[in-house]
Formats: sequence, C-alpha cells, structure tokens
Amino acid sequence: MQEMSTLVRNTCRTPGTESHSPTFYVTTQANPTQHRALELIRL
Repeated sequence: MQEMSTLVRNTCRTPGTESHSPTFYVTTQANPTQHRALELIRL
C-alpha cells in the first residue's frame, strides 16, 4: 500500500494569480509496480 500512496493528483494554480483564478491538475505517472497493481484491480 505504501507504494501506491505516491500516486497523486495535485490541484495547481499559476504563481502570482488570484485565488479565484482557474486551476489545473497535475497527476503523477505510475511506476511499473503501480501500473501492474492498477491492471490487476482494473482501474
């Protein structure tokens, strides 16, 4: 489970913008172990 905890989706905003400015997501890429685990549970 610790290996899977490094998969994240961060909500980001461009530096210097105001709090109501649009956000975007940056999602980490799965390493081979994580990828295989996700295949096994079909996500």
